Amino acid sequence: MELKYINTQSFVDSSFFVKLSQLKLDVLKLDQSSRLIYGYYNYKRLAPGQAPAINLNDISFASDQELESQLPARSAFIVSGEITNVNTLEEFKSQSKLEFLTRVGGKLIDSIKNKAALQDPRLLAQFAVFSFADLKKYKFYYWFAFPALHSEWQITSEGPLNGDVPDLQFSLVRDGKPVPLTQLHTIPTDSLLHVAFVDTSAVPDAYSYVLRNFLTMLAIWARNWPTSVL
Repeated sequence: MELKYINTQSFVDSSFFVKLSQLKLDVLKLDQSSRLIYGYYNYKRLAPGQAPAINLNDISFASDQELESQLPARSAFIVSGEITNVNTLEEFKSQSKLEFLTRVGGKLIDSIKNKAALQDPRLLAQFAVFSFADLKKYKFYYWFAFPALHSEWQITSEGPLNGDVPDLQFSLVRDGKPVPLTQLHTIPTDSLLHVAFVDTSAVPDAYSYVLRNFLTMLAIWARNWPTSVL
C-alpha cells in the first residue's frame, strides 16, 4: 500500500508579531540575516481528523528550553527554524518562492548527509519563515517553507508501539523500547530494523509530511537493514 501524506498547517499567535516588531525596532533594524526561531507541534489530544499544525508565539524567539517550559509536559515536539525579515514590501514580493524553498530544502539535505539529523532528529522537521513587517500600518506579510523529501516506500505491515510515547518524534526500537537514532550503527544489519514515528496528524490514513524526511534519511543511512516502522 502506498503511503499518503498531509501537509502541515501553521498557527501564528499575535504575540509572535508583537515580538517581531520589537526586534525589528530594537535589534534587527536593517539587518536582514536569518534568525533562529522555534515552533511546536502538539501530539496529544488531537481532534479526530486534525491535520498537523505548527504553532508559533512570542517565545518562539527565545530558546527551545524556554518554549518547552511554557507547554504541558510531554505534550508537544519542539522544532527549530529560521526567519528572514526583509526591509521592504518590494523585496518580499520579488523573492522567488521556489528559490527560497530550494535553499531551505538544501539545508535539510545537508543535515541528513552530515548526520546532524541522526544526532538531533528535530532537524527533520526544520522550517523557515520569510517575512516583511510594515510597522507603520502594522501589517505583516509572510510565507512558511516546510521542505519535504521523497523516497520510494510501500506499507507491508504496521502496528502500534507498546508502552509510553517516546520523548522524540523519531527513534529506533530495541527490545520493545525506543532508543536514540545514534544507536543505528550498533544494530546488526542481518536483523530487522524497527523504528518508531510519533505522528502529529490525526487524519485517517494520512501521515504528517515530516515522515517523508525520516524515511528519506533511513533510505540513505539504513538501506542495509530490512525496516519496520511502528
